[in-house]
Amino acid sequence: MGDQTASDLSKAYQAATLQKDTIASYVALLSPSLLTQRLLSSAADTNVSAMVGYENDVRAFHKALRKFYYYHLFKDPEFSQESFEALPQFTPNMRTLGESNKEN
Repeated sequence: MGDQTASDLSKAYQAATLQKDTIASYVALLSPSLLTQRLLSSAADTNVSAMVGYENDVRAFHKALRKFYYYHLFKDPEFSQESFEALPQFTPNMRTLGESNKEN
């Protein structure tokens, strides 16, 4: 299926993004404005690690949805009220300010 085919490409993209962020963190040591921007992004939890965490939450939700719907489409044709109540809900992991600062 398409999701599984794109998995390796997606993981490679994420690894490259993290590698670029690591390089940028070293460059930021030479630039006060870039360092300030990175610190503010970290405090706001809008930095690269937060983005990657959100992407991973979306992937996990997508996997749960796929599992839920494939079961109902191919194994259990009846979609009841109980099934609907078991429908996966997206709940991203929210970190507190203290947690996001521990990484930097």
